Amino acid sequence: MCATRNCPSVPLSKKPLALVLIQVRYSPIAKIAEFIPEIQETFRRNGYPIQGNLKAVSFELGPEGLRAKDETPQWRFETPDKETVVLLDQGQILLQTTKYSSFEIFFAEYLKLLSLFMTITEHDEYGLCTRLGLRYVDQIRKQSEDDTIESYLRPQLRGMECREYVDSRKQYTLSTIGKTSLAPDINGTLAIRIIRGERGLDLPPDLLAAAPAGRLRVSPEEDMALIDMDHYWEGSLGPGFDEARIEELFYRLHDSIIRGFHGSVVSEEGIEKWK
Repeated sequence: MCATRNCPSVPLSKKPLALVLIQVRYSPIAKIAEFIPEIQETFRRNGYPIQGNLKAVSFELGPEGLRAKDETPQWRFETPDKETVVLLDQGQILLQTTKYSSFEIFFAEYLKLLSLFMTITEHDEYGLCTRLGLRYVDQIRKQSEDDTIESYLRPQLRGMECREYVDSRKQYTLSTIGKTSLAPDINGTLAIRIIRGERGLDLPPDLLAAAPAGRLRVSPEEDMALIDMDHYWEGSLGPGFDEARIEELFYRLHDSIIRGFHGSVVSEEGIEKWK
């Protein structure tokens, strides 16, 4: 690998990170099921011996509200500790983990699996990559009785104040989305969401169904908040598998998340508490 980070590394001994996901979407492979036996054998030999089948459900919003649109067969491969999971279907391959040490290690693992997958399906010659995505979910949890959730967030992310509230436990969701610059003439999209006070919610709702079983859960009584940062690029790479280009774009996606996390989302007080 040749790309390097352009953002500082800030080690946190009490890191709030709950889940990291990385994804490539590609031009659909209609006969993906025919490749699964070879993919399963290859992934088994690379540390993912547990296999399962899922059905990913997509939704659409119509006059009658939210309704299921269709179901897509999906395959799941897990590590023995069930802390790291690969999900793939005819249009994407995704790696998610609760066992995260650094982006460099995490990305190297994903690139290895992605390269194996592309070779087996021959998408390294005939396919297009249409979306690259990187997502970090952090849990803000109190570290002592007199600690506060607000102390970890920038003032603009602490929700409304109202004298009529009878306790300090708030419930709100704040979200923003905007364009980023990944390279000259190449933009990404960064979505930032704060979810506060949803009882027992340890991850954003859309991630719960396929999340690793070996993750840190929370009780309904605990007051906490989630920081959900999703950065992605959409376009067209290929035909062929340009590994160096994909690596460069993912590192730039990562840089913006880290700079945004430290510069616009969490407070200096919060960082000091996590150190």
